[in-house]
Amino acid sequence: MVQRVCRAGCGLLASLLMMAAPGHSTPAGADDTALHPDIRTEAGQREILERIRQSPFPEPIVLRSAEESDAIHGDIHGIVQEPLERLAGYLRQTTHWCGMLFLHLNVKTCLQAGDAGEGEIGLYLGRRYYQEPDEADLVRFRLEVIKDDENLSAVDLRSDRGTLGAQDIRIQVQVVPLDDERSLAHMRYSVGLGWFARTSLRLYLRTIGRDRIGFTVIGTDQAGDPVHVNGLRGVIERNTVRFYLAMQAFTEYPEADQLQARLERWFELTDQYPEQLRELDRETYLDQKRREYENQTALQETLLPGDRLRLPLAPPDSAQPW
Repeated sequence: MVQRVCRAGCGLLASLLMMAAPGHSTPAGADDTALHPDIRTEAGQREILERIRQSPFPEPIVLRSAEESDAIHGDIHGIVQEPLERLAGYLRQTTHWCGMLFLHLNVKTCLQAGDAGEGEIGLYLGRRYYQEPDEADLVRFRLEVIKDDENLSAVDLRSDRGTLGAQDIRIQVQVVPLDDERSLAHMRYSVGLGWFARTSLRLYLRTIGRDRIGFTVIGTDQAGDPVHVNGLRGVIERNTVRFYLAMQAFTEYPEADQLQARLERWFELTDQYPEQLRELDRETYLDQKRREYENQTALQETLLPGDRLRLPLAPPDSAQPW
């Protein structure tokens, strides 16, 4: 059972888009506006940029997480060195999303289909070591562009169900322009937890994952050293940062023939946080990803041009994110 929980928990919930002081928990009923400024407003942008300025992350990002009765989520705001038009072009394409998501060490294969603005993605999620796609857990997502104009790009990547009772799994991204060369991004990664999913994850966190930590500092120990959040909030924080750094690595090396550079850059970015994110050495990660990419390419080529994945995905949701 623990092995099964680790495979799904590490691959999906502990597998998506940001250590210290900036983290906060959001209790039920709290003023969400105060903790999560609206990136679409000038006042919200000023508040976000000030928090980024004070953030101890080496990257221009700030992270928050919350654990609620039926869900966990992580929010990350960051400055991306890309103009809005180019970044929005990446976010509206399933091909580019697979380019980002595949960097995650628990993503063994990413299949995609559909046109710009709406499409399907199949993620094969597994453990940290090499696995064939048929040994991994398949989670099906629908990509929908919520808004896309000169002032805001908003996309929603959503699955109505995952493994072990996880539900309403979402990666949501909002991006606004800062200037002609930079954008301000808000990524939220959230997972709804049924009773079985929460119980399974807690079992994992009491055993295999008991020493894993997140980024938020919740106090100090007797020696005066920082104590970081763990448990479910630690899970969501690690993966929110991983997904966000995958977006950063992709925007630096977006071309199809730049896979090696993109993988190396993602490893470099995540390895800045060894206590939270280091699970493999560089050579092992790169070798596994080379083999996994071969599997992914072979599976993707079985789809006819313009074909759908023909997977039972979540229905489109026209509601605004957040």
